[in-house]
Formats: sequence, C-alpha cells, structure tokens
Amino acid sequence: MRVCLLAFIVFLAGCTQSSKMELEKQIALKNDAPEKFSVDQQEFEIIPFYRPYLDYVSEQHSIKGNRDEAFSSLVVQPLSKEIYGNIYSFQNDLFFTTPTKLDKLQEKIISLDEQHKEISAALKEGLEDAANLFPAEDFKIYLIPYELEYESVDMQGVLGFATDQGAMVLFIDPEQYTTESLKQTAVHEYHHLVFMGMSDSRNYDLLDKVMMEGKADAFAHALYPDYSVPWIEPLSPESTEIVWSFIEENQYSINRDDNYILQFGSSLEGIPQWSNYRIAFQIMTEFLKNHPQMTIEEWTMMPAVDIVEGSDRFKLD
Repeated sequence: MRVCLLAFIVFLAGCTQSSKMELEKQIALKNDAPEKFSVDQQEFEIIPFYRPYLDYVSEQHSIKGNRDEAFSSLVVQPLSKEIYGNIYSFQNDLFFTTPTKLDKLQEKIISLDEQHKEISAALKEGLEDAANLFPAEDFKIYLIPYELEYESVDMQGVLGFATDQGAMVLFIDPEQYTTESLKQTAVHEYHHLVFMGMSDSRNYDLLDKVMMEGKADAFAHALYPDYSVPWIEPLSPESTEIVWSFIEENQYSINRDDNYILQFGSSLEGIPQWSNYRIAFQIMTEFLKNHPQMTIEEWTMMPAVDIVEGSDRFKLD
C-alpha cells in the first residue's frame, strides 16, 4: 500500500510539473527582454514585465495553491525589489490586487506580447516628445497587463503610476488602449518622474498631490492639445465649490484616504470621480492663462500654494 501511495504521489507531482511546463511551452513570450533607447543624452529602458504574471498563471493552473501568496511572491515582491530594493513597498497596494480570472489574464499576456512592437513604438514616440520638451534623467518603464478592479474603458485602456526611484509602471489593456492613450499616459507619468526627481515626494500634503496631477495633465495637454481625456473635464460650479472646500479643509493632510476620496469620488461628500485631476487642471489652465511666458520648469517647481494664488479664481484661507 505504501509503495502504491508513493507511486501515486510521484505520478501526481510529475503531472503537475508536466502541465506547468506544457502551459509555459504553449505561451513562449517573444518579447521578454528590456529594450533601451536614448533621446540625446537621456536613456530610457522599456521592460515588459509579463513573465512574472505568466509564472503566476502557470502555477495556479498546475498547483492551485493560495493565490494571494503566489501573486505576492511571484509578481508583487519581485517588482518591489527591482524598483525599490525591498519586497515591502507594494504591500496592500490597490494596483496589485490578486487576479482571479486566470484565463482572461493569460489572454491579455499573449495579446500584449503580440502587440509589443506597436506598444513600444507608441511609448518611444511619447517619451521622445516629452524628453524634447522637458529633458531630465534616465527612466525605466515597466509594462504590466491591466488586471485591476476598475474598468479599463474608463482609463482608455492605460493606467500608470510613477515612483521616486525613476520608474514608471504602466498597466495596459490590449483590447482597449490606443496609440494616443499610451502616449498621453506616458508623458503624464514622465512629468511626475521629473517633478519627484526635483523635489521630496515624502513631504507632499494633499494640496501638493492634487496640484501634482494638474501639472502633469498641463504638460500632457501642451504636447497633445487635441487629445481629450475625461479626467480633466471641468467640474460643475456646484461640484467645484464642494471639492475646493474639501481641499481647503484638508490642505495639509497626509492621509491617503483624503486623496482617495478625491480620486474615486464620494457620494456622501458630494465629490465626483477624478475631482483631484479635474479641479487641478482647471487651476493650471487659469494659472497658465495668467502667466503665458512662464517656462515648464518654472511652473513645475513652483509651490502648489503659489500656483493656486496665481490662478485668481481659487484662494486659500
């Protein structure tokens, strides 16, 4: 009996390993290596971060273990280690909730790999536009399959964030993104990277974070004035008053929840979605109208309070 049981266990282990290898063989990534390119003296590195997600899918198909632990060990921790030098920075991050639809995630990885040349070309074009307008340091761009809780349609297929380590992370939905949405998101995050490289993001309060988004959208709009995105549409007069009152009241807050309320909206507070982006772009539009001769570097480094005061319409107590 023991011999039979041992043989059965060995058989199962062999099947599990075989099925995992078979799956990986079926999904042989063609674009798995970082790609470097330069704009004058500024160097960029585009990194397709598809393999760790594929490893997660493969393991879950074959082992079906704890998904949260697997996703953390195979995807989140390695990315955190690569960007920040530790495995803890992305713990409990909204951008890295554990994917549960494995087949859909697998399809997205395959599609992203197939469309990688087009994605890379669009990113290079956008980053070159940004670097020519506002040159800075060397940056890394990580490409990740869009597998988030909120609909990619709302974000036009691309969502990203920047870190104070000179890294940009882009989540891309191969079914929804366009060349324009890739370029716009890339240059928006590029401005964040430049801004954070010239300041100390650890000391940002709520107003700093709000105006950081307005500055990035003003930069993107300067490059692509004909490309419209919903998160910079003006707020109604009533919503503007409510949102600005909330910002005034919590101006010096460093609580993430206050920023989340502005970002995702709050029916209880009467605050629409993307209010931080929308009101900040309104402020920047009015500020730049009043200061047409100011350079991008000048208004990028101008304190948020001074930007607000220079817009005329918005005042701080």
